Amino acid sequence: MLCDDNDYDSCNDDDYIELNPDILKEIEHDIKINIIQFYKELLYNEPEFIGIYNISSFEILYIIETTHCVGKLYKKDHDLTDDQIKIYDNMYIDLFKNKSTIDIYNTVTNKIFDKIYV
Repeated sequence: MLCDDNDYDSCNDDDYIELNPDILKEIEHDIKINIIQFYKELLYNEPEFIGIYNISSFEILYIIETTHCVGKLYKKDHDLTDDQIKIYDNMYIDLFKNKSTIDIYNTVTNKIFDKIYV
């Protein structure tokens, strides 16, 4: 069988290079940043989150990834609306393939507010 150099279904599959783990991690991180950016735009439409553009998507991702349990008790916890909970649910599903708890969402929200409203 004849193979053309420009034929993408060519006989020679040895031309493909495996991606090393570092590059795969970087690609996964970029995907997560894009997910955060998408949901950041949705949260911006919520009145309490009007300042969310004052914090980077990278920093929001860091807050989300490092919040595994409910943190310190805040004097005034923010009560998430049903729409905000849906946004968090969808964001966590896109990021981690499962939802988290409302307590975690509240802790993440309070940490974001601490950064936004210094």
